Amino acid sequence: MSAATLAEKLKNWGITFDGTTDPITFIQHLEERATAHEVDVEKMPQAIPGLLTDTAEHWFRTSQLLGKSWTNFKKAFLDFFLPPRYFQRLEDEIRTRDQRRGETFKQYLVNIRLMMHRAGYNAEQKLDRIYENLQPEYHMYARRHDFTTLEQLTTLAVNYEVTRDRSTGSHARMLAEPQPAPRRNEYEIPAYA
Repeated sequence: MSAATLAEKLKNWGITFDGTTDPITFIQHLEERATAHEVDVEKMPQAIPGLLTDTAEHWFRTSQLLGKSWTNFKKAFLDFFLPPRYFQRLEDEIRTRDQRRGETFKQYLVNIRLMMHRAGYNAEQKLDRIYENLQPEYHMYARRHDFTTLEQLTTLAVNYEVTRDRSTGSHARMLAEPQPAPRRNEYEIPAYA
């Protein structure tokens, strides 16, 4: 595919960056679309100028990245447009992002996965961190050796929530409704006899 054809294809995706919006989202959208449209990301830097405007366009013109690899472009791009120590702060945030009281597993999962995706975690790192940051009662229901995939952990966590909610709901109904006295077995011997 020629550089001009690639540039036109990338422009049709409708993704642009001006230097003031989120650079990671820009990169992620490009990589996702490249995968979906079977575009070789290593060739994208030659077509990037058409996606950049304002400050970002001026940066690219002076960066000498035209014709460089996607890896080199991505590193230089993120180094320039992200705040200092961005990834260290993100890692700290992920490490301390525990599941909150009352937050369902799926709500927690979406939030922490988004942060981990931005930080470039692999599948094993994601699985370990998600498990470590769960509320302690989930650890009692799902031990680390009980699952090897995120799908398995999700199933265990959701099953725990359903079980917990059922028992909590039935317990609440029992407290709200008067319960009949238990029937005595006529053959039962009283403890005080």
